[in-house]
Amino acid sequence: MKAAQPPIYRTIADDLTAEIRAGRLRPGDRLPGHVKLARAHGVSVITSNRALAELEQRGLVERRPRQGTFVREQPRALRWILVPTSGAFQRDCPQVLDYLDGVLTETDAHGVEVRLEPAVSRFLRTPEAIRALDCQAVIQLGHPPADAFPYHTLRLSNLPWVGVGVQEGPAGYFVNEDRLLGARLLVEAMRADGCERVGFIANLARPNHRLARDGYIAATSDTGLEASLVRDADATTVIDNVKALVPRIDGLIIVGIMGIAALSYLRGTDQTLPLGLFMENKDMLAFQPHAYFVQQPHVEVGREAVRLLLQAVEGRVTGPACRLVKPTVTRPSESAAA
Repeated sequence: MKAAQPPIYRTIADDLTAEIRAGRLRPGDRLPGHVKLARAHGVSVITSNRALAELEQRGLVERRPRQGTFVREQPRALRWILVPTSGAFQRDCPQVLDYLDGVLTETDAHGVEVRLEPAVSRFLRTPEAIRALDCQAVIQLGHPPADAFPYHTLRLSNLPWVGVGVQEGPAGYFVNEDRLLGARLLVEAMRADGCERVGFIANLARPNHRLARDGYIAATSDTGLEASLVRDADATTVIDNVKALVPRIDGLIIVGIMGIAALSYLRGTDQTLPLGLFMENKDMLAFQPHAYFVQQPHVEVGREAVRLLLQAVEGRVTGPACRLVKPTVTRPSESAAA
């Protein structure tokens, strides 16, 4: 699959970022206004204005009303600890690699140095060891089990700490997909296409799955069914739960990658039950024509986590804070009879 090209405004911002990082544009220098910038690059003033806004968001410039855009004095280089979850957890949480992609893309754009340490690293065993790394912030990818992650020492380090893809726990900052909204949008799309009784299956031991359940219940509150069509399942019990629900429903939402197992099962029977799934990683793209999908912006979640930490390190935001990135929903492209 051909890689998507970055937006033009971001390419312009990246070029100007490189000029600033190289010292060819120095603190106090005035950048071309958005009209001149648009002419120079052959783009609209809307695009050039977005490029300047992107530079401002990166903390590289200051935009002064009626004066122009000026290069800011840059603080000392930031160094962050990036703490991936364990390999075993990543298999259950495949979007972690997309979070990593977004984090590294955005830190590179801001000139932030990143140090990767696994959760079992000896450098994360004590607060003193963490502080000795001379890092200014911590990035946690995913929602690992408490017994497999150095929660205690990270909290005692007193560093700004963002949890990526989560919105609860000891971290001071959180960035996540808006899973409540995603479930609501999924229900609305399926009901608009004629599904009157939509069931719901998730692994309710996982916080993000519970968020999706809450969004589902809010979206179906007018039916009087409440939680009667909700089932708690994992990869070993999902098919049994599907079989039990099928006689009672005309549509089904399944959270997590176990939805693919359910889709494969249903397509091997004579069932034409519409399915709603959450896009957990790029491997699920092949199944997109066959189901309703919540398109979850994992890469953008990683990028937004970096923006939030930059503001925290610079004192522009104080914790706790949680930012949610909006998803979208796509409908199946195949006919209902396929």
